Amino acid sequence: MQRGIDGMRDGYAAVIARIARRVVLTLGLVAVAAMLTGYFGSQVPSGFLPDEDQGAFFVEVLRGGVGTSSQANAPAAPPPLTIPSPPRWCGL
Repeated sequence: MQRGIDGMRDGYAAVIARIARRVVLTLGLVAVAAMLTGYFGSQVPSGFLPDEDQGAFFVEVLRGGVGTSSQANAPAAPPPLTIPSPPRWCGL
């Protein structure tokens, strides 16, 4: 176990020493990584819901007997209750 930890530590130190000798290349790679992070971060949608799900909620309650078809319940169905989305300015 200790040999494995020592090997990982020594390998990490060797990689860091090699990178430290090539400052310009290292800074270039860090700059490219930062630019790619910014680009891909701007491509990912910021909302929690897909665009097609950002509308109103429709709630419908039907009361019928067990085994009653939807056609039999249609005349007794109340109009659907629509809950509008919050306005954009409230931050939700």
